[in-house]
Amino acid sequence: MQVDSARPKEVLDQDFASYSSSVGTIYPETRRVWVTRSISTIAQFRTLDYGMEICELHLKFPPPFPGKEPVRVSLYRLDSNRMVNPNTLSHKTAPSRVVKLAEIDQSIGEYTRNLTCVSDQLLTFELGCSDGSNSHCVLDWLQTPRQKSGASKSQLPLNFTRYL
Repeated sequence: MQVDSARPKEVLDQDFASYSSSVGTIYPETRRVWVTRSISTIAQFRTLDYGMEICELHLKFPPPFPGKEPVRVSLYRLDSNRMVNPNTLSHKTAPSRVVKLAEIDQSIGEYTRNLTCVSDQLLTFELGCSDGSNSHCVLDWLQTPRQKSGASKSQLPLNFTRYL
């Protein structure tokens, strides 16, 4: 889900791939990760397993554009104890930032962070251009569940895992 600080009250179109069916609206697993100087991406995960106390956030970045410097982004934890509604989400209505978790350079390729978590907890994150990022700060890719990482291991570019 994206928000735009240049247009704080505007709800951006989050629904580029959903479709209606006899059982309701179907939301494919493909999601857009889009970051510019004013646009940031918000991702929310619910922890479901009982007894799992460590969660892992994993980001996999696309390679930098040829001839361009890598983009530097900031990862924030947001304050949210209920589901974010993509139909009303704007920069103005987005959950507030609690803490900056990291400054990440796109050239590292992958970033992983372990966090403590409890069952049925909502964890919400924001990925945006770093204040110190260069002027061409643009990242834009589709997250699909079958993208390959490295050799032939299946890995989501932006995912969340729980383990003991």
